[in-house]
Amino acid sequence: MIEKIVQDLVDDLASGGAHFDIVPAGVARPYITLQQVGGAPVAYLSGESGCDIVRMQIDVFGDSRTQANEVMTSLRQRLCGEPLLARPVGAPFSNYESNVNTYRRSCDFYILAKI
Repeated sequence: MIEKIVQDLVDDLASGGAHFDIVPAGVARPYITLQQVGGAPVAYLSGESGCDIVRMQIDVFGDSRTQANEVMTSLRQRLCGEPLLARPVGAPFSNYESNVNTYRRSCDFYILAKI
C-alpha cells in the first residue's frame, strides 16, 4: 500500500511518470522508478505496532544530469514533508548509464507505513 501512496505523491514530478521496478517501453524521460528494497517492523516491548519502516529505492532517469538532479531534488522535498515524513537513508548519488545514454539519480528513503 505504501508503494502506491508514494507513486501517487511523486508521479507528476516527471513527465514520464513514476513506475514500479521497470518502465514500459516508449516512456519518455524523465521518469521515476520505485522499488521497496527492505525495511523492518516497528515493535515495542508491549508487542507489534502495526507499522513498518519501509526502505524504498527511488531512481530518476533523465536526458541530462541536471534534469535528473532537479527531479530528485523536487522528489526529496515532497517525500520529506507531510503526509509521509520520509527520510533519506543517505545523500543521492548520480550515475551515467552509457548503454542507454541515460543519467540516473538514486536515493533510498525510510518511510513509516501502517501495515
